[in-house]
Amino acid sequence: MKPDVNKIIADIKATKGNRKFCNGLAGTLQDDNYASSICKYVKTVTPERIDLLIEYAEKLEAEVTDMAVQLANAESKCRELAAELSAVDKIHNEAVFITDDHYEQCPPEVQKMIRSLAVLQIPACDAFLAEVRAQGVEMLAAEYESKIEPYKTHDEFMNAHYLTMQANEARQFAAQLRKGAAL
Repeated sequence: MKPDVNKIIADIKATKGNRKFCNGLAGTLQDDNYASSICKYVKTVTPERIDLLIEYAEKLEAEVTDMAVQLANAESKCRELAAELSAVDKIHNEAVFITDDHYEQCPPEVQKMIRSLAVLQIPACDAFLAEVRAQGVEMLAAEYESKIEPYKTHDEFMNAHYLTMQANEARQFAAQLRKGAAL
């Protein structure tokens, strides 16, 4: 059973005024040896330290919530990509063997499929690929930046300036890649 973070925080707050409330915290965390040792620690610390512990627990809870949102967003993007690529695959499989020479000989419904394939837009896939490309460019920029530091203390200041310019241009190009996918 996963302990309720809000209950734990409430129990910790209760220990500030009266140490006997640590029993409530211990009960909440009875199956968790690490958390039980935290409770024993709380019995011996000052209210200020308890405030820090509460602040830290709340910060961790917020981070977990943020990570859950990020995971949900990533899963949503994956579902969008899968749906788009499934549509592309279906149309492609239906029209894969049609060539320009045979297009005019095809029935209207086949010509319609071929036209659909030609004008099909897949924005989530385009955005994903643009992001992958942009990350590659940013890796190049980071590589340039990692080489700047040795030049800052030497007479080769121009090399550092050149690498800085290259890194900035790479980051601008990465931003253009992302922006192009959004258009």
